Amino acid sequence: MPDIAYLNGSFMPIDQATVSINDRGFVFADGIYEVIVAYAGHPFRLTQHLRRLERSAAEIRLAIPKSTKQMEELIQAGIKRAGFDDTMIYLQVTRGAAPRQHAFPENVQPTFVATFREKPIIPADKRRSGVNLITIEDRRWGNCFVKSIALLPNTLAYQQAREAGAYEAILHSAAGIVHECSASNVFFVKEGRVITPAKTNKNLHGITRQVVLDFAEDLDIETVEATVSLDSLLEADEVFLSGTTMEVLGVIRIDDHTIGDGKVGPITERLFQHLSEVTQSSSA
Repeated sequence: MPDIAYLNGSFMPIDQATVSINDRGFVFADGIYEVIVAYAGHPFRLTQHLRRLERSAAEIRLAIPKSTKQMEELIQAGIKRAGFDDTMIYLQVTRGAAPRQHAFPENVQPTFVATFREKPIIPADKRRSGVNLITIEDRRWGNCFVKSIALLPNTLAYQQAREAGAYEAILHSAAGIVHECSASNVFFVKEGRVITPAKTNKNLHGITRQVVLDFAEDLDIETVEATVSLDSLLEADEVFLSGTTMEVLGVIRIDDHTIGDGKVGPITERLFQHLSEVTQSSSA
């Protein structure tokens, strides 16, 4: 099935969707975005994703040109048009097209874009074997809880990880405090407890991050949100990542240090399995 786009009121094949070179998203990265997955046509945690989109927009004083109900309706229409078993939905809102100047333009219509693609699949063997990470000092701006399209620092960190033969990069402060990864949240397990960095301005308040915490409680696993050091990750029994499209993914190595016994741990597997069961059910 072809990937499709929605742009300012119309659906079209994705390669026909274009915006002005004066769009402030292109010129200044003046915009926000959200990624949602629909399993078998059902968007997972849609309300939470749209609320986060609205919070991000409010933080940069950007008016979303659609109501929550209108966004829900166009998402459902896009899923139906795309026809994928599982769909990755990308929403982006920018301040719109205007002559290039730093000050916010007046009387400009925001650009609203949605794309509908097949959800990427992480191979089963990679989920079984786990992935490697590297660590990088975090040099991003101070409001990482805003889901901004200004992702160049994240992109550079992610590329550095791939060039090092790793799957992802852990971003940390100069003092060794873990914030998150370049495109995911990070957790570790110690003595049966699931621990993740507390919400701050230096990390994205992930929807799947919260789902993992909720599901851990459903499974009677203690959870902790706290300041996390690199040393605590290296000493963990298990480490795993969470994200909208990756779901839950085990980590077996960070830099040159093997995590636990070098295998994806049992709590990581339980959480992934529970998430899979929920997303493939009618309750998703």
